[in-house]
This record gives sequence, structure tokens and C-alpha cells, in this order.
Amino acid sequence: MRREVSSGWVKETTSTTGDTETRTFDLRFFNDRDVNIALWDVQVECYREGSLIGTIVPRPVPPQHMPVPEEVEPIDLESRKSVYISLELVAEGEELPLVKSADKLQFVATMMPDDEKVSKPLPAWDDLEEST
Repeated sequence: MRREVSSGWVKETTSTTGDTETRTFDLRFFNDRDVNIALWDVQVECYREGSLIGTIVPRPVPPQHMPVPEEVEPIDLESRKSVYISLELVAEGEELPLVKSADKLQFVATMMPDDEKVSKPLPAWDDLEEST
């Protein structure tokens, strides 16, 4: 399976009180297998000096004027098709210092039916250059 992440955060916001920050990133998956697969347990792992220090569950970006879903549903990947998805990483409370102190962020999910972990590096939290 091929997967791509945009070259940077495509959108960032900070609450007026400064206690919540949001980053949006785009993913593209291409299932090059002859069977359909799905990605479950979507998370972003935070690392500092090679050690896992925490995880955050991203939220799906809803279409305009639609309610915000609470969690990412399994991502269905049909055989020989591309799937594009935008996700938001919302850091609030204890999660904000976690992502700010991480030197590596990693998108991870479990590919079914193989129960195989797939991952892709994400930009550093404060790398706010938008993709072109």
C-alpha cells in the first residue's frame, strides 16, 4: 500500500486563550493489492529522543456545514483505488505540551485484515510552512 502525507500542515489554528491548537494534514492512500483493506485505530504518536511519549487520536475534517465527527471511522481502501482524507490533530490540555515537546510525530494505523501497523512521518508541530 502506498501512502503520502502533504509536505506540511495545510491549516493551523490557535484558540483565543492559547490553550488549544489545531493542525490539519492531508493523506493519500493507494491500495495496490487485489483485495480491499481497511485502516483501523488511527492515531498520531509523539516521540522525544526516540521514545514514545504519548498518542493523540486525530479527528476527521467534516465537509463544510456538517457536524464534526468525534472520531475517525475505519478508512476503507478499495483495491487499486486512491483515497484522500483530511484529518485534524487537536491538542488541548495536557496534549499541547506533549506535541510541542515531541521531536517526531508519526501517523499510525492498523491495516486489516493483516493486523499490520502502517505509519508515515508528519511534520514537527511548529513547522507551519503550508504545502504548495
